Amino acid sequence: MKQFLEINQIKKLLDLAKRNPRDAALFHLAFMTGFRISDLLLLKRSHLSDSKGNVVKVLRVKTKKTKKWMDKPLRDDCRQAIRTYLETRTDGNPYMFPPKQTKTKYGVNTNRPMGRMTAHRLYKWYLGYFFDDTEIVGASTHTPRRSMGKIISEISGRIEPASEFLGHTNTISTRAYIDADGHKAKANDIVMGIKY
Repeated sequence: MKQFLEINQIKKLLDLAKRNPRDAALFHLAFMTGFRISDLLLLKRSHLSDSKGNVVKVLRVKTKKTKKWMDKPLRDDCRQAIRTYLETRTDGNPYMFPPKQTKTKYGVNTNRPMGRMTAHRLYKWYLGYFFDDTEIVGASTHTPRRSMGKIISEISGRIEPASEFLGHTNTISTRAYIDADGHKAKANDIVMGIKY
């Protein structure tokens, strides 16, 4: 079962994450960009700050799955979360979201991104505030992405803006991704309500 967050739950999650600047930056980027976790974890600090150290206003990423370049404007609250997090970083790891420590048989490797499973556990921990144990089964690192796609589709009343935001090549994929069957019902209600 897929899990979706509503706007008020997203606000609560972002407020909750303020305690940990890394988590706040990760969640802001996840909701703001709709990027898959694989793309977020491969972000480097250089992707998010310019030569003067300012947080970029538009994040440009070549997505891992589709190999397409996507430009995502970043809202001020997202940029502030990134700025706050970057100010806490004193390590030399170029990745935006490194693991706490990566040990190899040769010692500690500090130039790796956080692992996907670590990110998955982090998301589930936060999502545990909104869903009980039986519902949390469907929660994953795709929850922010799906949630934003669904919210965009519901607010616009159309599937195309959500499809564009998610980087899908067709709206059929988007409908399945965000469980958009409700749009058919809405369309039927509109048609039934039209006065001839």
